Amino acid sequence: MTRLDAIVQATRDEVERRKRERPLADLEREADRRPEGRPFHEALARPGTSLIAEHKRRSPSAGEIREGASVTEIVRAYERGGAAALSILTEERHFGGSLADLTEARAASELPILRKDFTIDRYQLYEAKAAGRRTYLRYTDSMDVTIRRRATLSGALRKVLDRGELRLVGERRFTLHGRKANLVKIAGKRTSIEALNAALLRVEGVRDGVFYLRDGAERVGALVVAPGVSPRALRAALRRHIDPAFLPRPLHFVAALPRSENGKLTRDALLEMVDSLESVSS
Repeated sequence: MTRLDAIVQATRDEVERRKRERPLADLEREADRRPEGRPFHEALARPGTSLIAEHKRRSPSAGEIREGASVTEIVRAYERGGAAALSILTEERHFGGSLADLTEARAASELPILRKDFTIDRYQLYEAKAAGRRTYLRYTDSMDVTIRRRATLSGALRKVLDRGELRLVGERRFTLHGRKANLVKIAGKRTSIEALNAALLRVEGVRDGVFYLRDGAERVGALVVAPGVSPRALRAALRRHIDPAFLPRPLHFVAALPRSENGKLTRDALLEMVDSLESVSS
């Protein structure tokens, strides 16, 4: 069992304990009485750099981060320093956090706050809403939950929907594909799409580019904007940065990636371009 597996299992055990102490129905009623949370998306959309400052008591690798410091002391310092929003880590066993930290942060600061945790059950979403939060950040590989109509998608969930990490299933269900969607495993080796993209963009002559992995595919592909660079030269350059198992096949050279006006590239737009290129070549 990996460290992450152990943390997720501990989270499952803790959530089940809390459910026994406080049934979901009671939590839902309290969440319904809460007003809407502070506008998280608006805080990050303001001009200039928007910083989300995090409160974390400890980590499994680093131990205690600032022993003896209170949540109030830390978040007020973040606010004075110009943070746009706060992230409060609430996992208890391995990171020392709690929902009490979330409540204390809300009382101490006027900034929007997200709950950061290993979210594996919709019970945790209602916990956060009952504590006054409407934005959640999860660590888990995947989560399949049922939500009621009144539990609308938060800004964070809309963001992962845009990236193709959240897929709606009917009107009342959604599936989150987190790190698992970014993970690439080929021939017993593993990397991430982000790492492959970083290697691609380091190649001289590449102006833009992205790797992709279709569902069920055994090879990664790539779309590249690199005028004057040949496929052979590009693959030779990539070999210096990545394992040959992850060299892109197919490799498509394009004039531009299908980014939106604000520069975002969704998985749907990417795969639509790939489909178009492959239909022409066939």
